[in-house]
Amino acid sequence: MDDLQNYFTSLYSLYSLHSSTLRAVASTVTRITFAFQTYVLPPIDRLFRTLAAKPDVASVVLLIVLLFVSLKLLNLLYQAVMFWVRLIFRVVFWSAIIGVVAWVVSRGPDGVVDDVQRLADAWRGEYQYWQAREREGWVGGGGAGGRGRGYGGGQQAYGRGRAGWR
Repeated sequence: MDDLQNYFTSLYSLYSLHSSTLRAVASTVTRITFAFQTYVLPPIDRLFRTLAAKPDVASVVLLIVLLFVSLKLLNLLYQAVMFWVRLIFRVVFWSAIIGVVAWVVSRGPDGVVDDVQRLADAWRGEYQYWQAREREGWVGGGGAGGRGRGYGGGQQAYGRGRAGWR
């Protein structure tokens, strides 16, 4: 029973401790409410009375409010989409950085240089091959004056090292 009395006594002490805080908050809310009723509500009331007397002005004001709200919603949607786009770009960027670091750590700097040279040579070879194919098409590959091969030359366009396509 003593524990219960001590518990209720502690609750009362907490209430008395916070009652001054509650009084301060209540007085602040009362002042804000009074200021709101004194300074904000009368102009809004006059505006609504004017709009009720003139329905054409009310229509224009309603259109302006609807335009404003729709633009705010559009901005909200734009910000949400841009958040995800930025997030995706950041994830891709940092994933690429981590991938390059992992590549350098696993292969070493010399291995990375060899891989890059091999990749550049392969790209250069493909570029030269397709550049030659383009020149071949312009010189006499198709059209009215050359051997008409239809659309892109058929299977011959895939001739170099692509035997699986036949």
